Amino acid sequence: MRVTFLMTELNGLGGTARATLALVEGLLRRGDDVEIISVFSSPTQSDLHFPKSVRLRTLVDAAMTGAKAGSAERFGPDWDRAAQVYPRNEELYKRFNLYVEGEIAKALRDIETDVIVSTRTGLASCLAAFAPERVATVVQIHEDPASHNPKLRDQMRGAYRAVDAVQVLTDHARSGLIEAEPSLADKIHVLPNAIENTLAEPSPDGGRLVVAVGRLAPIKQFDLLIEAFAMLAGDFPEWRLRIFGRGPEGNRLRELVDRHGLGERIAVPGRTVPSFAEWAKADVGVSSSRVESFGISIVEAMRMGVPMVVTDVPSGPGEIITSGVDGLLVRPDAGSIADGMRTLMSDGALRASIGTQAAVTAERYRCDEVARRLAELLDSLVAERGGPRFSAPGRHAGDELMITVERTDTESAAITVHGADRPPLVLRSKSTGEEFEPEPESGGGGFDRYLVDRTMLAREARMEDWEVLSPSEYAIDHISGAGLLGAAPVSASDLLPQKVDGRLELRSRRRRRYAEVTSLTRIGREALQLEVVVIGESMGRARLCFIEQGGRHVYARFRGKRLGEGRFRFTLKAKRLLRISATPLVTSVRLVGDEPAVTVGSLADDMYGRRVLGRTTLEAGGAKVLCEWSYERSGSMAFAVE
Repeated sequence: MRVTFLMTELNGLGGTARATLALVEGLLRRGDDVEIISVFSSPTQSDLHFPKSVRLRTLVDAAMTGAKAGSAERFGPDWDRAAQVYPRNEELYKRFNLYVEGEIAKALRDIETDVIVSTRTGLASCLAAFAPERVATVVQIHEDPASHNPKLRDQMRGAYRAVDAVQVLTDHARSGLIEAEPSLADKIHVLPNAIENTLAEPSPDGGRLVVAVGRLAPIKQFDLLIEAFAMLAGDFPEWRLRIFGRGPEGNRLRELVDRHGLGERIAVPGRTVPSFAEWAKADVGVSSSRVESFGISIVEAMRMGVPMVVTDVPSGPGEIITSGVDGLLVRPDAGSIADGMRTLMSDGALRASIGTQAAVTAERYRCDEVARRLAELLDSLVAERGGPRFSAPGRHAGDELMITVERTDTESAAITVHGADRPPLVLRSKSTGEEFEPEPESGGGGFDRYLVDRTMLAREARMEDWEVLSPSEYAIDHISGAGLLGAAPVSASDLLPQKVDGRLELRSRRRRRYAEVTSLTRIGREALQLEVVVIGESMGRARLCFIEQGGRHVYARFRGKRLGEGRFRFTLKAKRLLRISATPLVTSVRLVGDEPAVTVGSLADDMYGRRVLGRTTLEAGGAKVLCEWSYERSGSMAFAVE
């Protein structure tokens, strides 16, 4: 059977895309042929992993959220004409137009498939209007239909009647939709979101880490989570909180952390894809949402054996979690969230018990199981039209080789190749072409594990990138840094695994000195105090210098206090930081003293794509100076001043 998914965009940050790809993986394992049609392109599509055998097609080469100025010149006059089919009261209506609808109509009119599954409420109208009669049609609603405004419900009623089936995520959503439209009862089906298979494994309990993942938006109520953690901070001094995500609330959340004086313990580091690698490090997870259509991040955390504290809001959470057994359900207020966190943070045995049962519960949402349930519906719909007209090619998702990477320390990584008929691992230097074939450390019927140390790749070059030559085709399941949590660098040099254009590369860096920021604290309202540690060759004296582009001119110097061997403290006044920010040529921050100088980080105008660790506000002559800092994937600090 050939199945086509119609999506608005393949957004690497969205739960819908992750859930859809999990379903795709399950259908491919079953032996189906799968195509994904994305109406718009997405800048975050590269964050997603696509099985080799799935076919991708984009209809409009423009980002859904991109600027529309000049688009009529590029796409023609229909770009500026209002959409006629897409529902006017749907949230994305303004992103659609007559040109986009025309492209959807052309794609669906001549489509060669057995069934089309749309993943957006508004796209149901497009299916009803443009899909040929010979093709079965299914609409997935990835939000609670009760959240739709009355006008949208009226607009969608005809589309729901025209398609063959409507899928919702929960029993709660099904009941509400039937209550609003009783005639739809026979065609409304419940299918929860699926989670992708992962080879990530949970880290041992003991890191004292609370994790939350989601869009930084008001609906997620991460401000309540920060307030709840602040209530507990004095009683649990060893615990830390990380909130991963990106969105409009990011700056406000970091300012709230600063007001509580918890910048050393609460981090809002930016997005993480996939989230399994971060959930693997968590001792406790929290979902503090005001509304949940389902809660895919909850299930992803449970898959990693994380005991969750979840706000008991309508729809998803109560259908996933049995409170006290595989998680804790609490009221959606800061005090209740704090009570749930206290219960788990104070009892290691309870964390272990709930986490174990959570992993069992999460099995219900594995991609193979959810895809089986979807396939039962699709098979019945296609059978009503005489059976499938298309068969799948020979290669399935299960045939694909998978690579996982675990950073064991700053100079080594364990690379595991999973799958049948796998060739030996071979690395190749991108600069010299030299090849290196490490010996497997362990293995078995389904995998080979290789331990690669920087010294194995050490050459004369100061920095060298090595790529995976063999196997030639593979997918990266995850790159985990869990082994580095709280670990000090082994030496000034390091080995950095990274994903580049979907391929695994290892960057070997040989350095005499390495410096990193260990803390950055606000002193009053007019200064920052920054502590730096130097690893490698000792440094007897040092100044923190802001260097102009090209490294030829020092724009500003800060004297430091030596705290001990290789440790320095610097005080940065707000007035000077403000002057530095007005000089666009300043690009790097270095420790200068005994040669050689060592880079601490960079001064960044744009923090997009970086893992932001903290944000604080200073004052200089009545003006506010906003400072934030992060770590790039190289590990050096990036610093921004506004």
